Amino acid sequence: MKFTTTYRANIIAKSYSTYIHAFDNVIDIGCGSGIVGLALARALQCQVTGTDILDYLRVPMPIKIMSAPHIVPFPSNSFDVAMLNEVLHHMDFENQKTVIREALRVADRVVVFEMRHTYFSRVMDILFNKNNNRNVATPFTFRSFDQWRELFGELGRCVDAQRVRKPFPGFPFDHFAFLIVK
Repeated sequence: MKFTTTYRANIIAKSYSTYIHAFDNVIDIGCGSGIVGLALARALQCQVTGTDILDYLRVPMPIKIMSAPHIVPFPSNSFDVAMLNEVLHHMDFENQKTVIREALRVADRVVVFEMRHTYFSRVMDILFNKNNNRNVATPFTFRSFDQWRELFGELGRCVDAQRVRKPFPGFPFDHFAFLIVK
C-alpha cells in the first residue's frame, strides 16, 4: 500500500505545485497514515503538520489529534496552507462545510484534492482506507467538479479549479484540485 500511496502523493504534489511554495507552513487535515503529507513535504519543500481524529501515522510527522471531526485544533492563522487530500468525501455534507470553514480559519489558503465518484473509485477507496484504518468513515459524500467549485465559492473564493490529468492512459481514477482563499 505504501507504493500506491506514494504514487498518489506524487500526483497530488504535481497538482499543488503552483499552490504550495517552498518553506510554506502546511497543515494536513485528515492526514491519515502521513505518507502523503510527508511525500508532499519533500516534493514541495514545505513544512507539514498533520491532524486527524485518530493517530495512525506510519511515518515521522508532527501531529495533533482532533477533539472532534470538525474542529481543527490550532489557533487562527497558524498556517500558510491547509490541505484536504481526499478527505472531504469521508464526511457528511454539513461537516464538509464546517471543516472547510475551519481550514480557512487556520490558514491563508486551502488546497483540496478530491476524486470523481465512480463505482470503481468507491470500491477502491473502501479497500484502501480499510487497509489503513478499519474505523475510517465511508459515507462517500462525493460531489461533481461543479458542485465542489460551487461549495468552495460559497465558503471562500475558489480561485483555481482543475481537472487533474491522468498520469497515464487507462489510469482508473479522475481527480480534481482546488485552491480556495479567504
